[in-house]
Amino acid sequence: ERRRDPVLLTEDQVDQRAVSLKEYSRSRNELQRKDDDWVRAALKAQQKALRELKLIDEELYQKVGTDEMSLFGTWKWKFVITTILRLLNPKYSLHC
Repeated sequence: ERRRDPVLLTEDQVDQRAVSLKEYSRSRNELQRKDDDWVRAALKAQQKALRELKLIDEELYQKVGTDEMSLFGTWKWKFVITTILRLLNPKYSLHC
């Protein structure tokens, strides 16, 4: 059976690994914060679109007011919301 001898790290190598881990943790936290911000913005835009839909077409608003209506709902509803958002603001893009 083959075995490797344990690698002994120098103090500088241990320090560099600690710095690298800290930088990695910071970058992952920043990415998580950006993801959270995106979800919050998408939910806010979805609520705005629903308010606008209610003003435009009450009957359609009632139809989409079911449990399956959410940011993470069916593709059909994502398409409806995305279309409404684009009508309200052509620069808006919901990446789904």
